[in-house]
Amino acid sequence: IDHKPLGYPTRLGLKLDGVEGQAGVRLRFELPLLKDLEIEQVKLAAAANLAGVDLPAVVAGHSHLAAPRTATQIRDVNRGRGSVGDSYWTARNPPRGAALDYWIGDAAIGESVVLEILDGAGSVVRRVEESTAARGAHRIVWDLRHEAPIGADGQPSRRLPGRFVLPGSYQVRLTVAEQVQVRPLQVRMDPGLSVADGARRALDAALALQADLVGAVALFGSAVDTVLAQAGTVLESLAGLPDAPGTLTERARELEAGARRLQVVLEGPGQQGGAQQETVLPLSTLVTRLYSTTETWTNRPTADQSRLTTRAHRDLVELLSRLRPLLDRDLPELRRAMAEAGIPWPAGDAPVLPAGLLPPFVP
Repeated sequence: IDHKPLGYPTRLGLKLDGVEGQAGVRLRFELPLLKDLEIEQVKLAAAANLAGVDLPAVVAGHSHLAAPRTATQIRDVNRGRGSVGDSYWTARNPPRGAALDYWIGDAAIGESVVLEILDGAGSVVRRVEESTAARGAHRIVWDLRHEAPIGADGQPSRRLPGRFVLPGSYQVRLTVAEQVQVRPLQVRMDPGLSVADGARRALDAALALQADLVGAVALFGSAVDTVLAQAGTVLESLAGLPDAPGTLTERARELEAGARRLQVVLEGPGQQGGAQQETVLPLSTLVTRLYSTTETWTNRPTADQSRLTTRAHRDLVELLSRLRPLLDRDLPELRRAMAEAGIPWPAGDAPVLPAGLLPPFVP
């Protein structure tokens, strides 16, 4: 079973003398009935059945990561009118992702398992599996994408997919307890598309920035909502204390008003404002739509996509410069003032935004 075109043990990185069993192979030929038939016109397919296969060194051992096949990015084609058409066609396509197979042996049961994708520089592109080892064969299919943009809870979004990785050479790294195994993985572009390398890299850079903007919008919105809730709780508490200093109520209202202004920038006026034109989108809507549409794009970003990305980046950096003083100065100062007045703080802790959330904006 190690002969071409199958070569199972070699493909899986196994030693031939450690494999026992039987294999049956079926070959199928498809060819047109032409007098001047050429070899390139003959289609050959092979299938194999394995029986009684025994891999004692693997089963009783620790763990094993199989060598993955080349993965192909299959892109859906939008044919307009709200339909993607017969995007999957009717013929056999390569798997929509990279099938990553590994085995957990008796010696590794109960250990920690981490399966990661690394780029050519050795940096982690995606962690696709993190679990506790259970004996047996396991398969994880990586969708050939980066992690999804961050959501309001600080975790990858469930609504938006990550962007596709660039075609090229990657590595699959399996870590089971202290044992680490690495296998090479090739990712190729959809053969039905022809996109210049420079255009692909320009699109990837734009999507990487847009993903940062999506995460920033989500975390900013969550922080603003928390400040509004805390200011409301403080005002409600102070309303029940007739002897509370009036300056505390004023500061709480100023805090609430500042957070409300930022909320309008992020989410729009809602029910509190007049009708809003579709051409002036709130930042959260603009950023989400921009990422969603650009993510389905396959060529260099358009002029509008680039312009809107720059605008959203600029506006979010400016919004962050107004939000940080609320979190780092105004809210803590209100809390200290209430403590000095002998009034317990009725709300929770101030939201904390991670550092480096947005790259600097360069006009």
